[in-house]
Formats: sequence, structure tokens, C-alpha cells
Amino acid sequence: MIGVAWSSASLDARAEEATLALARTDDPIVVDGELSDAAWKSATVLDAFYETSPGDNVTPKVQTKAYLTYDNRYFYIGLECDDPNPA
Repeated sequence: MIGVAWSSASLDARAEEATLALARTDDPIVVDGELSDAAWKSATVLDAFYETSPGDNVTPKVQTKAYLTYDNRYFYIGLECDDPNPA
């Protein structure tokens, strides 16, 4: 695993630091829009998203998940976006 650190300025201009541990994969990933490859099963999952419009940091009405992993060559991001009315 590797750690990724970032900071974001809060409203009172103080910075908060967070660390995210990313799972490394040895399984191949085919970039095809599918999240069925074995590598996605062990990927780090982010599922706490917030909307800033129309609300202010409110929980979205539909769920989104981001899957993060990496191998010797690439950093991969897979997104699962649930939308009951994609039209």
C-alpha cells in the first residue's frame, strides 16, 4: 500500500491533513468501463461524497463510489455512479 496525503483549506483558512492508504494490485485491469476485474475487488473505495449545489455539503440523493488502485505502471480510478434517470 502507498499513502496519499492532501490538504484542503477550511472556511477559517486552517488546513486539515488526511491520509488515504491505496491498495496495490497485481491483477490485470482492462480499461473497458466495467468494474468486474478482480483488481477492483481489492481496490480502495471512497464513498463519502457531498454536494455543494444546490445544498451546502449535503449528502447526494444518489450514491457514487470511486475505486482506487495502482500497479507497476499505472494509477487506476473506477467510478460507479448510480443514476435512476440517466437521460
